[in-house]
Amino acid sequence: MGYERGDLAFLPIRQNDDFAKRLANNFGIPDPDELVKNICYSNGEYCPTITNILNNKNGLRRLSGRRACIVYSYTKSELSNTEAFGRILLLTDSAYRAGAKEVFLIMSENLFDRQDLDPALKYDEDYENFSDGRKRKIAKMEGQTFSLRVAIKHFYEAGIKRVLTLDRHSEATNKIYERVYRCNSDHVLFNLDPVPIFTNHLLNYGINIKNDGENIVFVAPDKGAKDAVIKFHEISRLKNASLVFCNKYRTSPNDPNKVEAAIENT
Repeated sequence: MGYERGDLAFLPIRQNDDFAKRLANNFGIPDPDELVKNICYSNGEYCPTITNILNNKNGLRRLSGRRACIVYSYTKSELSNTEAFGRILLLTDSAYRAGAKEVFLIMSENLFDRQDLDPALKYDEDYENFSDGRKRKIAKMEGQTFSLRVAIKHFYEAGIKRVLTLDRHSEATNKIYERVYRCNSDHVLFNLDPVPIFTNHLLNYGINIKNDGENIVFVAPDKGAKDAVIKFHEISRLKNASLVFCNKYRTSPNDPNKVEAAIENT
């Protein structure tokens, strides 16, 4: 077995990442950790090193002519999203210095995409026409960073050409990619619909779903998940499964400790 597939080379940002290994294994790559050594010095500095396992001949650089796919998943990871962000940028630089012709980024969840509103909109000339709800959110965010734009701007500056993710928070994410990359987001951001993937996993997990889903309850934790739960129910064809639709209410904006949940209907 080799450590590339076609011209793709997979580079996880941390060792023993289950998501990266399973992805690479599907391409016939036994161990993606053999291609990049995620070294950290005693003071915590991250120093990713591309190995010479591909054995380029004629003195070519280690990833010469290849597309490097940087892989990150927050699941079962000891890394915070903030540290992962820094690692992605540094590993991108390593990949280009090792001769990669392009760098792609594969993330199970797009980093910082729940921080997709610009606090400076309070001073926008059209502010008075915003909805009351949007005004309240903007007011609570004053003084904060516009984190999603910061992340996407650094992806662009680092030379990341395409981003593949399983989940992005809202269409605002697409719009920010368009502004930063100066092109249609369809050319940069590839957001996979997770519902068919999760449905397939559920139906093949081996649990006793009993009589077209009598043992299954699909729960939407808030209004934003309602459409996904309905789609999940339809695709699974578990006609006897129960559906529960909840909503969350914040007694204090942006404070996860001040959230109350209530069942709206079943």
